[in-house]
Amino acid sequence: MRRVPRVVPWATTEEWEWAYAALYSGDADAQLRAVRRLKAWASRGKVPHAVESTGNLVEISLRDAGLLSALSDTELRLQYSMAFIRFVNGLIDQSQKGAFAGSATAVAESLGLPAWFVELRHGATHDKLPPLSLLRTGRTHALDWLHANYWAVQKSFVADATVKVHSLLREFKDAQKAALAVNAASASKAADGGQAAGGVRAADDAEKEIQRVLRGLDEVVSGDNFPDLVVPVMLSPGFLVPVAKRKRAQYGADGTPAGLPHQLAQLWWRFIDACEAAWQGFAEELVVAVVEFVASAAAAGEHDDHQPDEARPGEAAAGKDPRTSRSFVGTLAAWAVSIIEKLGGGEQPMDLARVARACLASPGVLSLHILDAAMSRDAELSSRIAPVRAFVEKRMRIEAALAHNLRSPEAAVAAAAAAVSVVKPSPDASSKKSASGKRGSKPRADPEAAASASPDTEAWDARNARLEAEMDAIRHRVQLAKNQHESDSVGRAAKRVKITPAADGQDAGEGTWTLLDADSAWQPCPIGCLPSGTVPQLDLPRELDDVAVALQAGVLQIPVGASSDALAPWHHTPADEPAVPDGVDAELPAAADGAQTRPRVRQDHFLDPMSLVLL
Repeated sequence: MRRVPRVVPWATTEEWEWAYAALYSGDADAQLRAVRRLKAWASRGKVPHAVESTGNLVEISLRDAGLLSALSDTELRLQYSMAFIRFVNGLIDQSQKGAFAGSATAVAESLGLPAWFVELRHGATHDKLPPLSLLRTGRTHALDWLHANYWAVQKSFVADATVKVHSLLREFKDAQKAALAVNAASASKAADGGQAAGGVRAADDAEKEIQRVLRGLDEVVSGDNFPDLVVPVMLSPGFLVPVAKRKRAQYGADGTPAGLPHQLAQLWWRFIDACEAAWQGFAEELVVAVVEFVASAAAAGEHDDHQPDEARPGEAAAGKDPRTSRSFVGTLAAWAVSIIEKLGGGEQPMDLARVARACLASPGVLSLHILDAAMSRDAELSSRIAPVRAFVEKRMRIEAALAHNLRSPEAAVAAAAAAVSVVKPSPDASSKKSASGKRGSKPRADPEAAASASPDTEAWDARNARLEAEMDAIRHRVQLAKNQHESDSVGRAAKRVKITPAADGQDAGEGTWTLLDADSAWQPCPIGCLPSGTVPQLDLPRELDDVAVALQAGVLQIPVGASSDALAPWHHTPADEPAVPDGVDAELPAAADGAQTRPRVRQDHFLDPMSLVLL
């Protein structure tokens, strides 16, 4: 039966390691981000008790430091007490195995918990709240205990297990090489009519070594952790991909790997078969990991490698990862195709739909090559995703054409048109491709024959019409870009261009917009500033603050369209008798020297400032 995966709230081991490092970093910002990440884990599913307790204690520590919110001493004591009670009870309850509950002190002793942890938990539950200083001390010791008994143990287990798996795989490779050499020598002697001396004993010794390595691997790896332990090691240099580049897969004329080298396949197929027999789904996990690795290498930027050996001068100095070389990712893609061809069908086939989703999620030349292998093994899957695959390939070719021919719009249009040309397939095209077993070539059928033989002619015609419409849109966009480019070139070449022609009888230097010469002394400045960059002084004289004076001076106007009621208080009288609007005292008091003071306007009679227009 297929392996049921173990569900954990973190997506990858790296995410768990990041949370571990952030929680114990001592940096408040990093700790806060880690606490939020732990809460996100809790929303996904069950979180280990040690992880939950660490997050609770670290969050309360941040509150104690005043980083999240200010709390009183009583609130802090309550929060520390609850976190400590849950921490101790959660550990003890998990260890209660018998029919009757054991003593909390005895269980804590068996777990290595300090006895005063239990006493502090008992006091916070049944007695007076412990003092804040004691709770802070308990928090520090609890975090140290969790670090030593959970976080460090888990991290060291993954690291130690990875090192052990790496060593076992090297031992398997050496033993398998020895077995293949013995078999080759025996076959050569048998062809000559003789028998190799000691060949049987050497073959037995190599077989015993292989069996010992497989047993050791089974002791270290389980069905839950092989994706994190075995698969990453197999994708590293020296295992599925040889260190010597001359032993790797070669590329064909279509830009895809021509096939897996025979010696390389002999070296590792026995190991893959053994892992698939021990852990159902191993081959599927390996293929998906290869697809993701190929996509990440493409995103990082593949580089060509021409020398046959790994030690290429300047590669490390140039910052290039040897795992992103073209031959490295091509060999991994050849392995994925070979695994799909061998294990993609049968009584318990791998989930090819998952492989297809991984390929389409990160499309590329090699990803589509692997996808073609999966489609050839599953006719139903092929019929469902064939249109999606055609669209993805068309999009890739259009993007490549536009990227490489951006300076030549005509060439871009021609390349894009060639990329989206669709040929109607014949009904037996997929079956012929599956029977021939050629993964790299894609059959092309005669359009007229396909039109008469295919029952989906109308659907293909509609698809062609949509693609032609897309091409028209692309041509239009490219032409617009070309016109804009020409217009910008003309504008840069002209030294002085009249944007608005002068009217008849008007001086060409007045009332027209012109482009300044390159040697002009004008400098750009923010909107609203003078050419010198200073802000102009636009304040009106103080006497114009009086609405009546502003009206009399003609600085203030009533907007057109205002109601008659709104205009009534501001109507002008003849020039010899200035108007005094409502709200202004009609009789102006005299000052000490006999002069009249400024008119006073009652604020309740002012118009809405937004309705006034300053000239």
